[in-house]
Formats: sequence, C-alpha cells, structure tokens
Amino acid sequence: MNGVVVVALDDREHVTVLRRQYAMGLGAYLTLPGGASNVGEADVTTAERVLRSKTGIEASKWTRLGSFLHATDCPDRTTLCLGEGLRYGDAEEVTFDKFDIDLMPLPDAIKSVMSGDFVLPTSALALMMAERLLNERRGRDVLTTH
Repeated sequence: MNGVVVVALDDREHVTVLRRQYAMGLGAYLTLPGGASNVGEADVTTAERVLRSKTGIEASKWTRLGSFLHATDCPDRTTLCLGEGLRYGDAEEVTFDKFDIDLMPLPDAIKSVMSGDFVLPTSALALMMAERLLNERRGRDVLTTH
C-alpha cells in the first residue's frame, strides 16, 4: 500500500512533530504525520488529507521531496512531501494511538533524527531531505552543512 509522510514547516521553520509518550517495546518516540493513500489518490491529495485529519493543519504550498520503495521486493512506495504556508485548525482523526502534536525547530528535529528519537526511517529521511531543500534554496553547499 502506498502512502505519504509530511514535513509540515511553518514560517519560523518549525516542524510539526507527533510525539508518542509510550509504545510497547519502543518507549517514547517521535514521528511525522503520515498515512496510506486511497486507491487512485494523488500524492499531494493524500498529504493534504493526512495532514489535516491528524493535525488540523492545512498547507498552501506543497513540494514533493521524493518517493521510495519500502523494500526491493515490495512495490509499495512512500512519498515524502513538504507542506508550507500553514494554517492551523482542529484535528479530525481520533486514533487508537494517542500522539501529542508539537512544533520543533528543524535543526532540533535533525538532531533528534541523529539521536534515534524518530523511529521510522521515512520520517528521518523526510526531515533530512527537507533540510537539504531549504539549504539549496538559500544557496548553501548542501554537502557541508553537517
């Protein structure tokens, strides 16, 4: 099943992060909004729906960061999206897993990736690709930023 992971970035370059206080076998961890695509649904449409339902946030600008296979023997793909120009509302989705919604400066989110706080590789990859894109926009040499 295909899906998306969303880096929702506000004007201060804070990322919307989902924080789970405890999960059996994991303890506390961080992740980004994400979810499965409906059949025939475009990536950005999925990203808009998932971000709005899980966080209450809408983005006016979308950038596709990339699309990756889950494994070489699996045709399912996860598309990573950057949402900017954020508007805040109320989350629609009530799920079994309770997450707190936090804002985290992008550099702190990258540090959390490096320390293993983001347990899903798609969240980590999405944050690193978003940081790279922002550095490219600023004209920074993306190979020497860390």
